[in-house]
Amino acid sequence: MFFKLFSPDYNKVFKPRYGHRLVNIDEKSVLILGGGNLEFVDRFGTIYDLENNTCHNIEIKYSNNVAAKSEEDGLMEENCEYFKGLAAFGMVWIKKENVALIFGGITNERKFSDKLYRLENLSEMKLVETSGDKPTPRIGHTFTKINNEKIFLFGGIDDDGLDFTPKFCNDSYILHIKDQSYIWEKLSFDVKAAQPSPRESHSAVLHDDLIVIFGGANGISRLNDVWLFNFKNKCFTCAETIGIEAFGRSMHSAIIIDNLMYIFGGFIQNDPSSKTISRKCTNNLQFLNLDTYKWNHKNFRVKPSPRSGQAVAEWKGRLFIFSGRNDFITSKTFECLEDLWCIDLKKPEKIYDVVLESADTNELKIRWMKTCNTECYLVEIREEIATDSFKKATIRKSKRSLLPERSSSNVIIKKTKGANEKQLIPNIVINEIKIGNNIEQLDGISDEKLEGNESTDSETESSRFRGIWCLAGIYKENFCTVKSYLTYQVNRSSLNSTNIPNLLDMKQIVLTSGQCYSIRISAINSNGLSKYSNYVTFKTKYEDEASSNMIFDINVECHLGEIYFYVISWKTQLEDVEFNVTIEEFSQEYTKKTLIYKGKSTICKFRSNILSQTNDNFMIRIQVFSFFKQVIHETRIHYQDGIITEIKNL
Repeated sequence: MFFKLFSPDYNKVFKPRYGHRLVNIDEKSVLILGGGNLEFVDRFGTIYDLENNTCHNIEIKYSNNVAAKSEEDGLMEENCEYFKGLAAFGMVWIKKENVALIFGGITNERKFSDKLYRLENLSEMKLVETSGDKPTPRIGHTFTKINNEKIFLFGGIDDDGLDFTPKFCNDSYILHIKDQSYIWEKLSFDVKAAQPSPRESHSAVLHDDLIVIFGGANGISRLNDVWLFNFKNKCFTCAETIGIEAFGRSMHSAIIIDNLMYIFGGFIQNDPSSKTISRKCTNNLQFLNLDTYKWNHKNFRVKPSPRSGQAVAEWKGRLFIFSGRNDFITSKTFECLEDLWCIDLKKPEKIYDVVLESADTNELKIRWMKTCNTECYLVEIREEIATDSFKKATIRKSKRSLLPERSSSNVIIKKTKGANEKQLIPNIVINEIKIGNNIEQLDGISDEKLEGNESTDSETESSRFRGIWCLAGIYKENFCTVKSYLTYQVNRSSLNSTNIPNLLDMKQIVLTSGQCYSIRISAINSNGLSKYSNYVTFKTKYEDEASSNMIFDINVECHLGEIYFYVISWKTQLEDVEFNVTIEEFSQEYTKKTLIYKGKSTICKFRSNILSQTNDNFMIRIQVFSFFKQVIHETRIHYQDGIITEIKNL
């Protein structure tokens, strides 16, 4: 496995920082706010699109009610219009109202805050009036959303306000939100009840009915204990964990993906055997199974530099790590970072909708739906025995457009030993991108060695591998043109995205005319290969049918009456095929499509009342389906004012 360093326009708009906070504002976008370096990040927040890896800044202003509190509020100077910045605060997103709630933190004037703010429309910061038993000013606490009406606050460092004398806290609060009112409830526990020790810079994440609290610092050491807060019963339980002992750490990041809690980075003990607070940054990633409470860890060939105070997000199994700081022990200095890293912690999803765009005598052009968090696609091919249903059949150009036009950048190439330049084998591509070093068994492929006399005759050679899945190529994009394939004469168990063999050592076999081939595809990322798509079977053209029409003698008759109707007829030489007939009408406002027939007959009719337009002006689309339910041909007939004006075969 490996981390990937992103370099979109992120660095252009995102300043180096640590102590910032991040919340998901929808399924694929996050808001990043606050933090800083020598100076706080003010005025702007950042919206990052996790799916498309793009970002932009948003300008945040204070509302009038903040300005009225300027003298007592350390968040801003008098007559200041724009957001002055915060660090080490708590932030949640209330989806029902589309607002962010922000509590506590340290201000640009180095004051601890006990204010609750509401960011509306991603542009205006408003001060919120609260009631109840309010928390003291603090930093390094956690502020965890239970639901849209309850938020849980725990721990942090409290400042007494007289001088900077930090007090580590273990108090707990619930903020109740109802009808635009905000009420604090301080939780009290029995003296004998279990409760976490005081701490700051810990993590707290929601899992089912529990809030899982991990680690933190207490001024003496860094902690590695796990506490579970049941917000229904309002009680704590210390979890007994097993497996590899977790590092005690603070200023780390925690996130839950499925049933695993991932812990990344943060400060750890410089000397694990030491009881002092001496610290260093780490880039270690550990995870806790929340079903078994067993710790484990992941190793990487490529990973971010050690850091603390970063922010993390997750999108469909991909973990994103935003910025942070890296401390240098020898020089006792630190570097504030502005980078963005990601890693796939789940395999890609299974691929669906494999479509053939067209075919020729020795090639198949294929497209399929893109999958999320995918580095490249493995395309495999298997030669089948042709059936009567495919006689004289060809593949049509697909109507479905799953991607913009091709570009040559789809090909993934690998340098071979002793070669100064990249070498490209036609139609077969292998991977130069470092995807991962995990070993993944490719199901459905035998590991038995292929024996027999070699032959230069393509047809004889291909018959040896009939019924065996072979390599058609590895592609960066979700389309390809297959003209030949390579036999897997390697150990399949060692085949993965970073251990792809030299294709020059493989036997290359070209596709032959009039032959049926099955295709299956798997998506690849740093975590391995997805499940294969359901295989689809297609057929190359015969030499003598490359330019022949599959549908001919087309006739359209209009029969007048009280409700007049049309009769469409045609002829074909194909056997064991089905037809779909669709009527399409076009106007400036809409395109209307109506299926009027589906079956094996070469004649059908429809009533004129299905047409929206008063005049005769429409297109007839006849699609031919093979025995395998694949579209192998399409004819379009343009009909206007009682005559056929154009026939187009695709």
